[in-house]
Amino acid sequence: KEAAAPKSPYDLYFDRRTKWLNEHKDIDGALLIRGIPRDDDEEEDDSDDEGKNDARNARYTEEQMNSLRFIMVSKNRATLLEAMRELVLGEQANDSFMMFNTSFSYAVL
Repeated sequence: KEAAAPKSPYDLYFDRRTKWLNEHKDIDGALLIRGIPRDDDEEEDDSDDEGKNDARNARYTEEQMNSLRFIMVSKNRATLLEAMRELVLGEQANDSFMMFNTSFSYAVL
């Protein structure tokens, strides 16, 4: 048998995070608040090509992965976030296309 390839820092990080989320059933999910900046030489490609994503993810270092920051979202926090979304967006809260013009900005301020 061939030995399994070692897991990348990306895989190890998300394995740990998934394990933690499975142990904390009161947490519904997470919001990313600090990601990993793109390299200057990395092309702006937002495609859904899994091969490209996997290759990029495999290049991340342990230091880069440990720099990620998330807000863990409980049921209560999700309810409060939804209330704030409705407060800020007003009648546009459930629109699929929103207009952010000057009058909207003044209303938010």
